[in-house]
Parts: sequence; C-alpha cells; structure tokens
Amino acid sequence: MVFAILRAEKLKTMGNIGGSLAHNYRSIETPNADPSKTPGNFHSLPNAEDVKNAISERLPDKRRSDAVLCVEYMITASPEWQGWNDDRQNEYFKQAVEWLEQRHGKHNVVATSIHRDETTPHLVAYVVPLDQETGKLNAKKFLGGKAKLAEMQSSFSNHVKNLGLKRGIEGSKAKHTRIKDYYAKVNEPTPQIRQVEKPKAGIFETTSHYGDKVVNSVLEQIKPQWESMAELTKEVRTARKEALEARKTLLELQDRVRPYLDAIRPLSFSERVKLQEVMKATSQELQENTKQTEKQRKEQRQEAQATQWEKIYVGLTSDQQIKAEFFLRAIEERYKNDPAMLNLKLDEAKNKIGKNPTALDTVEVPQIKKQQDIEVKIAEKNNSPQKQR
Repeated sequence: MVFAILRAEKLKTMGNIGGSLAHNYRSIETPNADPSKTPGNFHSLPNAEDVKNAISERLPDKRRSDAVLCVEYMITASPEWQGWNDDRQNEYFKQAVEWLEQRHGKHNVVATSIHRDETTPHLVAYVVPLDQETGKLNAKKFLGGKAKLAEMQSSFSNHVKNLGLKRGIEGSKAKHTRIKDYYAKVNEPTPQIRQVEKPKAGIFETTSHYGDKVVNSVLEQIKPQWESMAELTKEVRTARKEALEARKTLLELQDRVRPYLDAIRPLSFSERVKLQEVMKATSQELQENTKQTEKQRKEQRQEAQATQWEKIYVGLTSDQQIKAEFFLRAIEERYKNDPAMLNLKLDEAKNKIGKNPTALDTVEVPQIKKQQDIEVKIAEKNNSPQKQR
C-alpha cells in the first residue's frame, strides 16, 4: 500500500523563512541532494529573495508579534509508488497545488518548488495563512490541533486518491513529523558494511601481542557500523510500537461505532435507508444553519464598519475627504483582483485615517484630480433638494 504524504511547518519569523528558502534554493550545502540532478528542480519564483518579497507583500501591517507568517508545506508519496516513473508524478504535484489554492486561496500560495535531486521527489509550497474571511493571519484555522490536522490529511488524500494513493490510518496516535526531521530521515543513506583492514605485524612482535592488536583494530573499525545497526533496530522497534498503537486505535474506533451498529442491526434495509436519509437531512440542516449564522455575523461586521467609516468621513474637512477618496481609490485599483487583500487594506487605511485625520494633509493629490473632485462636489451641492427649494 502506498500513501500520500503531507507535512506542514509553521514559520514565525523572516529568519525561519530565510533558512527554509536557503535549503529550498540550494544556496547552502545540501548533503542529501545530488548536484547533478539539481538542474531538474522546478521553482515558480526564480530566487529566495523574490519569495520573501512575495510573502511580505501578503502580510497585514497589524499582526501579533508571535503570529505565524508562513506555512511551509512538504508534499510527497511513498518511495515505492510506481507513479514516480511516469506522468502521474506531474499530475500529483499539479493536484497538490490545486488543493493548496482551494484551501488557502490562490493569491496566498505565493511560491512552489519541486525537488527531484533527493531520494524521493517532493513539492515544497510557501503559503501565507490569511483567513480569507477576516483578512488576518490565522494559522490556527488551518493547523490548530489534532482535529484540524486530521481533517487536513483526509481532505488532501481524498483530493489525490484517483492516483492510487491512500491516507494513513485515521485516528492513529503516531506523532506528526516535522519537515526538517522528515528530510533527514527519508534521505538517510543505507549503512554499508565496509572492508575491515588488518593491521601489519611488527618485525619483533609476538603472536599473542599481534592477535590482541588485530582484535582491537577490528573492533574499532566495526564499532560505527554496529552502532548504526543498533539505531536501525531501535527504529524497527518504534515502528512495531506505532503499528500496535494503530491497531489499538482501530479497535477503539470500532468500540465507538458499536452502539450505532447495535441500534441499526434489528432494522430492515428500508428502515436503515430512511434512518440514513434523516441523519443526512439533519446534518445538512445543521450545516446550513451554521453557514447562515456566519453570514449574518459577517454582514453585521460589515455594517458596523460602514457606519464607523461614515462617522469618520463626515468629520473630515472637504480637502481631507478628497484626499481620502483618492487614497482609497488607489488601493482599490491596486488590489482589484484580490478581494480578501482589498478588504484588508481598505480597513487598515480607514482605521489609520480615523486615528489621525491630519495625516491626510501631507498626501499629495494631482491638481487635475483635485479640481475634478471639487467640481463634482459643487455640482452635487447645486443639485441637492435644499438648493432647489
């Protein structure tokens, strides 16, 4: 059985991001990479600096000091997967990027790379964890807790199951492997038994003394190999332990569903179908109610923000209003193809104006633009109902 493998790493500082990118773009020594195969790697952005700039461009001005700035995803599959040898490899990585874009939004998947110079090909993606509803950094929404991580694994495996890849055991107590540890483990060379060299005998050395020298020399030479084998034995024991834990988890899951199975056992086939339909309808109703509640909350937030901005705007001088409109239109033009970022930048700009309206006095507005806005305001004033009376 071959598995889809997905790992995620939280990067909280630009230093963390820079270190990851140095490995990704091979700007530092990478012992587990074959330099002759490195030209076959793919990068959506040409260099690490462009990736850092793209990440910075997505980050909101206001954020917590301990916020996760970027999530590094590493996506691969079992080394024995036959798809590595044909077009399924490219299709797998294509579907992986599609899944990331659906989950985070296309604009937030800022860069991707494919490494083919290591033991097993894998995709690396740098994603800014922006909540598309609030426009704020929210890594917890995607990676917060075991339930979220389990849902992430299930979602991804379902997305690529058409390629013959399976999900790991759901509910397993096996720990999540960090990307750095995974790289080290998956690319670890297999220990080789090397030839033992026999020491030369001295001219006047006795047979007994030479025998002791040979024994000590052999032991010294094979010591690293025995230690390596001992480590492998330890890993095998760990794997067995994890397998037993997985079996225990499956048994626990069976115990959880047994009351449901016992309840439906006396029912006929038609009664079971009706029960499933009722359960499905109830589930859909609960989901719809949740969506409606979220929609109402969002509308209430938007209405409150609009009311707050109206109060701020009324308190501005006519010159400040013209400059505020010019400033906001510039933001709308820049982010017109990115609704989530547009709303975030507009809110930030309005909040800044509300806190310090006099800052608008330093904004330079093109003279022709300023004159046009003044003429429009005069025309609106002349056509108002009070003026007509």
